[in-house]
Amino acid sequence: MSLRIVVADPWGKRRRWVEALAALIPDAQVYGIDDAGDARAGAHYGVGWNPGAPFFAANPALRAFFTTSAGVDALLGSGALPEALPVVRVEDGGMAQQMADYCLHEAIRLQRRFGDYEAQQRERIWRTLEAEPKSAWPVGVFGLGAIGSHVAQTLAAAGFPVHGYSRTPKRIDNVDCLD
Repeated sequence: MSLRIVVADPWGKRRRWVEALAALIPDAQVYGIDDAGDARAGAHYGVGWNPGAPFFAANPALRAFFTTSAGVDALLGSGALPEALPVVRVEDGGMAQQMADYCLHEAIRLQRRFGDYEAQQRERIWRTLEAEPKSAWPVGVFGLGAIGSHVAQTLAAAGFPVHGYSRTPKRIDNVDCLD
């Protein structure tokens, strides 16, 4: 019996996860939740975000569930997860860089007043606006795990003063870490 992995991803990336896992584990049978018929019930491993009780009921032989979300709170608090099932959080999966890029973009957008320029453009006004230095724009990052610490480092490297908040003590260069 070959290894069976079922992917349950609500953000439309299910097919990409299936293809990537199938390429990395060629001996495994990898399929998406929508593809799972009676003949393929009983996966060994699940991958996804928070698939709900019907998913876990249809796959009682799961050995572990790999969550692709940034956190596991929604999954753990859903009541759908079998109590003894191990949960493995995909530590990053590329999300840290994407989130850092987004946060840096938004911080610069605010600091450089791009929204004000867009409003002026709609009104056909072309006036230079004074931008404050990045040092006048402190940024708070709540959670300094794999993603949050990368966001904090990226913003600090760009010149923003960064205050990071975490439940446990952390040390990150150029970030004021608080717990």
